[in-house]
Formats: sequence, C-alpha cells, structure tokens
Amino acid sequence: MSRGFRTVVFYVCLVALLFQQGYFSPASAETEPDPIFEDVSRQAGITDNRDGTEKAVGQAWGDYDNDGWVDLYVTDTDGPNTLYHNNGDGTFSISAFYDQLDLPAAENIGASFVDYDNDGWKDLYVVARGENRLFHNDAGRGFTDVTSTAGVGDPSDGKTASWGDFDQDGYLDLYIANWSCYPD
Repeated sequence: MSRGFRTVVFYVCLVALLFQQGYFSPASAETEPDPIFEDVSRQAGITDNRDGTEKAVGQAWGDYDNDGWVDLYVTDTDGPNTLYHNNGDGTFSISAFYDQLDLPAAENIGASFVDYDNDGWKDLYVVARGENRLFHNDAGRGFTDVTSTAGVGDPSDGKTASWGDFDQDGYLDLYIANWSCYPD
C-alpha cells in the first residue's frame, strides 16, 4: 500500500469521525443543547439554597435514620442549619430533630455524616468558625452533643473535615482543615 493512499484513508476516517461527533454539523451551531441538570431543590422541599456567598454553604448527605433513603443536612453561616428527612418519594421535609442540630448562633461552614463509633448509625460532625460540634446519633431517635466527651471541639476557623481509619485500628480518625483570611 502506498504512503499516499494511507494518508488519504487516514484523512477520510478523521473527517468521518469529526462529522459523527457533530463538529461539521450546522445544526449543532444553531441549537442550544438541552440542560443536563435542572434545579428542583425547591420542588423537593429543600429551601436552604439562598443566592449569595457565605450563607448556606455546606452540606452533608447520609441516611441518619437507616430507612434506606439518603437524608440532607445544610449548614448556614447566617442562620440556623437544617436537617432534612428524605421522604423516599423525591421530596424532603424538615426533620423532627431539626432543633437539636440547628445551631443558629454559630457560623457553620460544613458538615459530614459518619459512624465514628461503629454502632451502625450515622453521626454528624459540624465544622464552624469557632467550636466544631460532634453529635452522636441515638439510634435514629435524635442526636446528643458529645463534642466535649470526644474532645473534637476545635475552636479554630474550620473549613472542612475528613474521616478515615488512618492507623487501621478499626475506628475512624478525624482530620480538620482550618483557614482564615478575614476579618482577622
């Protein structure tokens, strides 16, 4: 096979591939693609999605009541945090345990659901500008603040927290990332 013939075959295949991908299609330049995602948070009952910065900034997803549906906790730097219960039908409602976890006076940045004590229930760790808080899940019947007992109330400017079994002892370890550039 001659070199010229191989070059022609290569370019014909390349052009065919580009046509197939829509690079030479005039229709692709004229029409907007359909959106991949649609914001349905308000229809689903999630109302902590205000516009602006430094408001509802963090979230944690976890099945706190072990019903098979992933629930949502939203932190807020300018108001109370909200625990949403997944109704299992595409909607959420404010949890009966909302007032145990709302922390309205704190500047909360983030949160994570994690079973830190291996009892089979997702506990909640909330990161804040100020003291972070750890809430023990009382087998789906509510939450108890165990921050002092666990010794994880880091008073720095927390931004995020990660959990993992660093020392491989069967219990999750906690890493907290702190940072600040304003106001002090």
